[in-house]
Amino acid sequence: NCGVARLPNDAFTMIAQGCNANLAPDGSGMFFNLIGDHRHIKLYDRSGGQKAQVAVNTMPGNEKDPKRAVWRPRWSNDIRFITVQSADLGQDADISIGRFDEGFTKIEAWVRIADTPDYDGNALAWIEPVSPLAGGNKQAR
Repeated sequence: NCGVARLPNDAFTMIAQGCNANLAPDGSGMFFNLIGDHRHIKLYDRSGGQKAQVAVNTMPGNEKDPKRAVWRPRWSNDIRFITVQSADLGQDADISIGRFDEGFTKIEAWVRIADTPDYDGNALAWIEPVSPLAGGNKQAR
């Protein structure tokens, strides 16, 4: 279950049932959970209002089967990026990182970061922040 708790010791409002609830890393209070079809996440704002339903099974390797499930979506340290693991644990097991569009209505780009027959149950990503360099240019590390 996921929802909104008003602290200290006030009411808990359940918003949805599903798995893999994640709280945004930026302090915005936005959160998501993987819904029962294991193909979409629902994003919510701080108050629990639904922002969007986003397909996360569009990662590389799932193009042939639009009903293919995924597991363990996880927010990275940067709110625009999540990791997702394919539900296959055999020859097609893989992990991808996706980037949300600016409105958080879809994943606009994917990159496969692992392709292995070995099980990897907790794929997490750290996105290095861009830092200013001499002359005002910026470069990702």
